[in-house]
Amino acid sequence: SFNPFSVQARTASIVENTIIANASAPTADAQGVGGGPTVLSGGIEIQSLNGAEDSFDIEIIRNEILSHIAEGSVNGINLRAEADALILADITDNSIRFNVDDGINTSDRQQPTDGRDVSVSILKNTISDNDGAGIRFNTSTGIQQVAVVGLEGADPVDGQLYQNIISNNGREGIRVDTGAGGSQISVAGNEINDNGRISSTASSDLVNPNRTNAGGSILGSGILVDASGTDIAVTGNEFRTNNGAGIDMNRDGTISIRRNSITFNKNDGFETSGSVEAVLLGNFIGSNEGRGIDVLVAGGANANYMIGDGQEAGRNRIIGNQEEGIYYVTS
Repeated sequence: SFNPFSVQARTASIVENTIIANASAPTADAQGVGGGPTVLSGGIEIQSLNGAEDSFDIEIIRNEILSHIAEGSVNGINLRAEADALILADITDNSIRFNVDDGINTSDRQQPTDGRDVSVSILKNTISDNDGAGIRFNTSTGIQQVAVVGLEGADPVDGQLYQNIISNNGREGIRVDTGAGGSQISVAGNEINDNGRISSTASSDLVNPNRTNAGGSILGSGILVDASGTDIAVTGNEFRTNNGAGIDMNRDGTISIRRNSITFNKNDGFETSGSVEAVLLGNFIGSNEGRGIDVLVAGGANANYMIGDGQEAGRNRIIGNQEEGIYYVTS
């Protein structure tokens, strides 16, 4: 076990280091995702495994984590749990840039009877110019993950905004991937701009009437939720000039979108499909190349939407999008 020093907030600390161009020849993990060998590596790799209800907590603070460019899944920070292991990580005030895959990635070994979990707080970071997603949550079906990505306001100790700058990543700014259903995620106060420079479904690139890829996802979005059962709150963020949608909720779940600015994205401002419960209050959704709000309810899905609440504070301003302001399709 790890035993913290008295000055440590967590069991282990990685603070104020320069971590550049490592993992040039990473080794395949013999207990990879799905049971087969795979390369999972990073500038910082945290693995917790082979224990019954093991827990490990760590703080990663004010590091430069740059330019990990080997073949395979080499992320800036990789957090991985197996068996009944638990990881709790505070990732604060780091520069996570120019990595060949994701800036931050969570994963686990897919044994559904285990109780593993990776939960994180991600505050004050610059997560940019990575070839994958800025942040990817990728845990197995049925495993609940709690994540806090940014907060509104400033730290009273140092005056620094809690926001993350998540920009110019090759895929999505934040991606909740197929396995991570049941997660509870808060995304608040961040700048999520200019993502999707490598992989996108900009409306100008597509002939599909709903402007998505074959799986229904709008790639290159500010946020892409591609996992059923996700409960996500998106509050007080800026989504601008992403090469997909501002926000794409592509699976069943619940989403609250409040007081965001969603502008100049290359597809819809907010796109959703499936059995989704959505509340949109106090947002500015304008000048997107697709629709302002695009809702698809098909195949027996049950959906509920509240767009505005009759109060001035809840008024959404949906202005100047190239296609419809609000577009519902049921089939």
